[in-house]
Amino acid sequence: MTINHTDKCWWKTFCQEAKRAYRRKDIETMAHLYELYEQHMHKRLMREYHYYKHLDYEAL
Repeated sequence: MTINHTDKCWWKTFCQEAKRAYRRKDIETMAHLYELYEQHMHKRLMREYHYYKHLDYEAL
């Protein structure tokens, strides 16, 4: 499964896939989804980090 991180409803897709995997007790898919979630959060955190890093706090 691939999740398009630019897609606004990626979270909805992610949750649906997670529920299906949980119902089937599909450990492999659940592990894959967890990895995707971690990657997404890492990308998001890095974006925010770079955004805040460039703010000029002296000017605020």
